[in-house]
Amino acid sequence: MSLRRVLYIAGVVWLIAAPAGAQINFPDFTDSSGLTLNGAAATVDNGVDPGRVLRLVPVSFNNAGSAFNTAAVCLGGFSTQFEFRITGAGPAGSPDAAGQIGADGFALAIAAGPAALGGGGGGLGYSGLTPSVVVEFDTWFNGFDPNSNHVGINVNGSFVSVAVAPVPGRFDDGNLWSAWVDYDGTTLEVRVSNTGVRPAAPTLSHAIDIGAIVGATAYVGFTAGTGAAFGNHDVVSWSLDEQCGNVVIDGCGTGVADHRVADGSLFSEGIQACAVESTEHGGFVSCVAALGTQSMRAGSISGRQRGAIQSCAARSSFHKGPVLTAEFIENGNFETGDAGGWTLIPNAGRLTVDDGTLDPFGGPTPQPPIAGAFNLVADTQFVNTSRAMQAIDVPLEVHAATLAWLDRLQQIGPFSDPTQEYRVVIRRLDLSLAAELFSTSAGDPPIQLGPNSRSADLTAALQPLRGQRVYISFEQSVTCCLFALAVDEVSLTLTYR
Repeated sequence: MSLRRVLYIAGVVWLIAAPAGAQINFPDFTDSSGLTLNGAAATVDNGVDPGRVLRLVPVSFNNAGSAFNTAAVCLGGFSTQFEFRITGAGPAGSPDAAGQIGADGFALAIAAGPAALGGGGGGLGYSGLTPSVVVEFDTWFNGFDPNSNHVGINVNGSFVSVAVAPVPGRFDDGNLWSAWVDYDGTTLEVRVSNTGVRPAAPTLSHAIDIGAIVGATAYVGFTAGTGAAFGNHDVVSWSLDEQCGNVVIDGCGTGVADHRVADGSLFSEGIQACAVESTEHGGFVSCVAALGTQSMRAGSISGRQRGAIQSCAARSSFHKGPVLTAEFIENGNFETGDAGGWTLIPNAGRLTVDDGTLDPFGGPTPQPPIAGAFNLVADTQFVNTSRAMQAIDVPLEVHAATLAWLDRLQQIGPFSDPTQEYRVVIRRLDLSLAAELFSTSAGDPPIQLGPNSRSADLTAALQPLRGQRVYISFEQSVTCCLFALAVDEVSLTLTYR
């Protein structure tokens, strides 16, 4: 385990599966408090079901919506059940490749924030969400699908499922369908039925480490999208039982199960807040001791368990020890010949680790790697925004931070801001913008073979983000003109504790 991974505050609390109570229970959505609605999502009376339903997206073209539980859920394991109904499928004049109408489907989604919303159409409202794990209920036959009605498991906003299973019938037939999704920490199982009876065998089963992808806790909800066809995508009821884990502080096992406190948040989240808000070790220990006292008085833990928690807090390295300097980018020179360490979201373009043989679309010409045998090249012939991102675990104390990189630009047309540009930014896990570090501007030379040597001081930008996981993101936005971008020798040097 790298030192920067140890310092990641979400890693302060490592969760091992242990039973916990129900976290989510919506017999209907007459009361939608506790949900965050995004995009087209709303609660409505659909005229069929007795209570209000959660309508993720209505009958409309090219739309998307999502709804997430406002509180994070433990992901050591969980079981969730929901009912759904898709009505108004159409239009009849726009069938898919298999001759079916109605689109595009919805997904049960696990994402980094309650405001998460991706692209519509075949993206079902989750495309581009990183990190994420979703179970899709797809009703439109795209080229990467097995048919017009299937369930699939998709990771980090990808259209392409890591596991998929066709389902007889049509999800958008207007009838009430039921689904069960169960995760035991190692295997994700999906069951679907249009009779209300839970099938004995799973419809789809796939081995996956969700915690390694999205973290020990995340936000659970639904996304949906429409494109050239449509339907009302309604969730009728929803419940979820979570499994939390034992609390480990900076590698020290407390033997105490994580639990919810009076305001509904997790005890572990309080420990995370103590680490972030404290400025010295003694303050962290005192803060954790106060949390333990509150839980003991509430009857959630015993006095001995409080002592075990406080002992681990006292032994932690937070806010003590030497100031270190280290490299925080993995494979920044791409000399592995692949994009290991990076998350690539090409959308409608290409993101390629290139040895100089790539011939970019249109006018840009092939170029040798900026340095060494490989560099990363982004190019496109469609309107899109591509991202090459690397996750960074921000330490509790950032004393200095410098990002440096080399790049080469070839554009057939002028730069504009922000629709035709190249930028380097910091994004939070839900992909919201935390800071812009560099961007091209209108009037910049469209051809910059350089290569350009650039750098940015991230100290002030990272200090408010301490204890969080964020992305350093190299992005290419294209609306008017062919554009090839090469990036190499990316380095982030932090002095920290």
